[in-house]
Amino acid sequence: MIGGMRMIKKILSQWTEPTSTKQYQFYRDGITDALLHGRRDEKKLNEFLFSHFYKRGYDFGMWLWNEQEDDNDEKDIKDYGDRI
Repeated sequence: MIGGMRMIKKILSQWTEPTSTKQYQFYRDGITDALLHGRRDEKKLNEFLFSHFYKRGYDFGMWLWNEQEDDNDEKDIKDYGDRI
């Protein structure tokens, strides 16, 4: 049973953090699609072993995009307030 638990932990750790070049590629592609294209690539979402990393990258890219938009909104408000 202990050997089985080790195997389960190893499998779960591979699903949580990218460890291979292909996993990093899917993570990076998710970030790029969110920031530059604004839409998901359906082909990458259907990849069984790597779609998890693509989704995580896309979510992170959307978070970055929203942070950038929030910063721009605050700057616009400040600039406008200085003119009054």
